[in-house]
Amino acid sequence: MRNSIRASLCAVLVSLLAGCGGGGDGGGGVGFPIFPGAGGGTGNPTTPTTPDTPTTPPASTSAVVSGKVSNAAGAPVEGFIVSAGGQSTTTGADGSYSLNLASPAASTVLLAARSGYQTMAKQVGLIAGVTTPQNITAYPEGVRTTFPAANGKIVIVNGAVIDIPANAIKDAAGNPYTGVVTISASYNNPTTAAGNDAFPQPYAGLDGGNEVTLQSLGVIEAKLFAADGSPLQLSQPAKLVYPGVDSISTAATIPLWYYDEAKMTWVREGDATRDARDGSYSGSVSHFTQWNLDVPYGAGYSSANITVCVNFAGGEAARYGIAASLRGPGFARNLFFHPLHSGNFDLARAPVGQALTLTFTDASGAAAVSVPVPALANGDSVSLPCVTVTGTAGPVPPQPPEPPVPVDPNGSASSFAGAYSMEFQTTIEVHQGSLDLTVSSAGQITGTGAGFIDSDADTYPLALTSGQVAAGGYVTMTGAGSPAGPLVFTGRFEFVGRGPSGTWEYEVEPAGTTGIRTFIGL
Repeated sequence: MRNSIRASLCAVLVSLLAGCGGGGDGGGGVGFPIFPGAGGGTGNPTTPTTPDTPTTPPASTSAVVSGKVSNAAGAPVEGFIVSAGGQSTTTGADGSYSLNLASPAASTVLLAARSGYQTMAKQVGLIAGVTTPQNITAYPEGVRTTFPAANGKIVIVNGAVIDIPANAIKDAAGNPYTGVVTISASYNNPTTAAGNDAFPQPYAGLDGGNEVTLQSLGVIEAKLFAADGSPLQLSQPAKLVYPGVDSISTAATIPLWYYDEAKMTWVREGDATRDARDGSYSGSVSHFTQWNLDVPYGAGYSSANITVCVNFAGGEAARYGIAASLRGPGFARNLFFHPLHSGNFDLARAPVGQALTLTFTDASGAAAVSVPVPALANGDSVSLPCVTVTGTAGPVPPQPPEPPVPVDPNGSASSFAGAYSMEFQTTIEVHQGSLDLTVSSAGQITGTGAGFIDSDADTYPLALTSGQVAAGGYVTMTGAGSPAGPLVFTGRFEFVGRGPSGTWEYEVEPAGTTGIRTFIGL
């Protein structure tokens, strides 16, 4: 009866609390309680043999989270600004940080940012009077390059694309910016362990004020800076293009979500449309930050319900030190309980169409317990076998949950494979030529041709030293042989059966050159 009353109260207070009994998986001002009865079951699968009252938490009203920021090789990274709960600090030479959070919720989101690196966001379980360890692996930015604001820029990063139109940049005051722009860009998707680890948590967001579960196909981050280092933003929409991840979704459209650092969660804005040629998704965004391509579940979207019962090895009614994570392709929902009560729990807004795994980690030193969840259809409900965990009598920090397991990438065969031709030219100084191109099944581009500059009597041989097709048929190619230095071609396959078209530039701009430089596929 006590557990049933607690569960009823939790349902009433769910919008105010991260989870009854100290459980929850939200943070940073927006709670996403995934177990409506978290902290109190809807029934007792077994009668506790040893009535046990967990140790009263320490009297302190603050919690501490501390750890180290290191690169993938394990070396400490200095200068990361780490923030949570309105507090912030900067990592020292040893990469360490520590934050003291007053009146902590059951969990929070830890934000870590530094120039030259991707922005990281991690969910962390908190207990008043207890220090929770949370180390962070820092991943460097994928691309950093410059361009004149008047020209716009196509940036290809790890197979994804950022397409910025000409004259589309403004300064912090909203005035048009016409100088040289520096862009820092990164892309990660769930096909690699690093991509999953770099995902800015939580896997949840807001759609018109409704809380939804998110399953990610990839995240693009873009930041703009003026020559003096001050931040810039878009004054016109730019296009983002994501490589497809067919093992997660092949829907015609998928929503786009930006990361709101004030709310520490994702917010829906716009949609991306699938390109049938290669399965990529493209959509326009109004500003640059981290943008996530996600399939939503719950709040009017497809979803399923999972019920699981929890027992304790010693027959106790409640224990500390337990965390849970529901994981699947491009998805991980993390829950923290302070304490966890035995009983039945309903897991709402679960993804459909793919097998999942529910894992309970145990700070007592006992082995983690995992339960497979079969692929469910929209509206399905499933009851999982009961699990038995150990837990601790007193408050201890939960173990950091594991990221999702990488999914298979799309096949490497390029839908743009074949032979093509293109011509290039400029509008003022005479520099023109042509290339015959070959695109391999892996999307690599090779080619040879010739060029002509008006100051030279003869044509020169031109050969590509690198070339690659990215998402959505975008291309980048570098050609060597010009007396003026290497030429860089950036554009896109716009039409079936024709070569790519776009703009080109010198790798190092020669003095006195000018004009609009274009190339067109034949």
